[in-house]
Amino acid sequence: MNRVLVPTLRQEFHYFSGNTISARLSKLQDILNKSKPANDNECDNTNDNNNNNNSTTQTNSSTLIFCKDEAEVDIVHSFLTKNPSMNQTFVPRKLHALLSHPERTDA
Repeated sequence: MNRVLVPTLRQEFHYFSGNTISARLSKLQDILNKSKPANDNECDNTNDNNNNNNSTTQTNSSTLIFCKDEAEVDIVHSFLTKNPSMNQTFVPRKLHALLSHPERTDA
């Protein structure tokens, strides 16, 4: 079975220019923390009519992270899976040309 990626129209692009991978991972963590869905207890009341809808939309959304090469994919994937503040919200899947066919299919 072949999967088809059908993205929403909502797109945000963040370009990382840090000199070190740790600087880029720190920036990535900041961006992802800002995109986490709000807890029902933590919702602000700025859009009273849309809080539940927005929370559901964010909960069911996906994020794509493009890396420069396979090694960076492995580093970012490891960072996301081993970081307690990230792995409770995000379920990272890595995808690159050097993965075996079953691994690519699973992603």
